[in-house]
Amino acid sequence: MQTRFDNTLSQLLHTVPECSGLAVALSGGLDSMALLELARNYAIKVNMPLCAIHIHHGLSANADAWLAFTQQACAARGIAFYSQKVRLSNATRKGIEAKAREARYQAIDAQAPKGYAILLGQHKDDQVETFFLRLKRGAGVKGLGAMQAVSHGHNRVLIRPLLDFSRNELAQFVDANGLTHIHDESNDDNKFDRNFLRNDVLPLLNERFHGFNDKVAQAANLLQSQQSLLDEFALADLQSAQQGEERLCTDTLVALGPSRCINALRYWLAVHHYLMPSQAKLAEFLQQLTVARDDSQPEIVIKSQDGHKGYLRRYNAHLYLVGPEPKIIDQFIDIKEPSIVLSDGRTILLCAGEGIRLPNETESVTVKFGQLSAKIRPQSKPYSNKLSHWLKELKVPPWQRQQIPLIFYNETLVAVVGYFYNHDFLASQGLQWQLKTHSPM
Repeated sequence: MQTRFDNTLSQLLHTVPECSGLAVALSGGLDSMALLELARNYAIKVNMPLCAIHIHHGLSANADAWLAFTQQACAARGIAFYSQKVRLSNATRKGIEAKAREARYQAIDAQAPKGYAILLGQHKDDQVETFFLRLKRGAGVKGLGAMQAVSHGHNRVLIRPLLDFSRNELAQFVDANGLTHIHDESNDDNKFDRNFLRNDVLPLLNERFHGFNDKVAQAANLLQSQQSLLDEFALADLQSAQQGEERLCTDTLVALGPSRCINALRYWLAVHHYLMPSQAKLAEFLQQLTVARDDSQPEIVIKSQDGHKGYLRRYNAHLYLVGPEPKIIDQFIDIKEPSIVLSDGRTILLCAGEGIRLPNETESVTVKFGQLSAKIRPQSKPYSNKLSHWLKELKVPPWQRQQIPLIFYNETLVAVVGYFYNHDFLASQGLQWQLKTHSPM
């Protein structure tokens, strides 16, 4: 079994060459103790740094004992050990699993050394359970592909080297090597859907149909391969429709037809770490894109993988992916400094050149936001008007207008950074104002 594990992990690590070490997510249960022993032998063989991380959820009266057990197990093996206690907010019975899992991944990411990949102990039986849980929710090809051997979460590489190993194989390995482990009593509670499948449903199916788990795991692998092909089509379709990182041409998307359009949007959202909305919501939104008036602005609410709200919005025949809009604070500017860091992390660069004149001694310089009623005459226009008028004429999406840095001399708007300068303040030898990074959209 060790040889199989070594070959599997080596192949997976070839896909993540940036990995500088391994961190085992160690609960102390049978699966994770088997993983710890296999990973330790592998790390010694290839001379790779290894550590283990235990997360104390406080959900069981035995949690302190489990922490002590995992710490002692690592000490006996000479493995660096990290732990963290997490507190879970109130959740329903069905929600506690998801909250515990999310808290665990966040804590593991916080504890693992930089550059280390996280090794997770999910095995073939877990894969089958995940398939059925997602089938229950009406998942598509991507969801039914269940867990991938290599994935990313919280900016970490997550590796599951045991997906081709059954729980029985791991139990045999543990027994053969005299490994001790803890038993989490919550795994016996069939009120949890996963436990119900594990303890009652899947044993019956495996008794009735020989090799049932192997066939389900095989189906999940086939679905992952098919999803890879769908991703290739999605990438090609996005490249034909994409106009900037956060903008797609709706006419090009709609011309693809519903199936390819949805496939492209799934891929686009996944790349930007957003969850896919329900099939019904997405179908309604696509219908709006097809039949809505040109000047309408349909939108759909989406949620990021870390829980933040976002939007898919149409404006001016383009589809935008809009993230959370940070609150930006007005601030004074010292023009002697070559750059100004805004409160949302963006940077404005100041350099000499054709732009606006230098301020005089009586003029204070500030950067403000959202002053859309301020009047200005752009350098290419014969008259002044409200800023909102000019931005609408330029077809700047409404939600982006609040994020544009506006440079004021006292109470006069002299520069709309990234767009135009005030005609009355132009100077061939003055200041240029440039935005170094784009506003998050």
